[in-house]
Amino acid sequence: MRGRLVAPARVPAPSYRESIAPVALERMSYEAESEWVTYCSDKAAGPTADAERVDPLEFLARRVTPIPDPGQVMQRSYGW
Repeated sequence: MRGRLVAPARVPAPSYRESIAPVALERMSYEAESEWVTYCSDKAAGPTADAERVDPLEFLARRVTPIPDPGQVMQRSYGW
């Protein structure tokens, strides 16, 4: 069976829930005394180049908001 090609195993495409950008734990800190979450940007300059302090529930709400309901279509492409 020389020269026979074997098809590679198919890897399923990630679902939308798996494709949301992860949170970098190195840039996140929780201050227990003041109960704030601080998230630092990885950029040195620009409009998003600073640390942001938010309430823990607000931080979670920002992470959960883009997750669609099961069966909900987020984007449709009618292009070519």
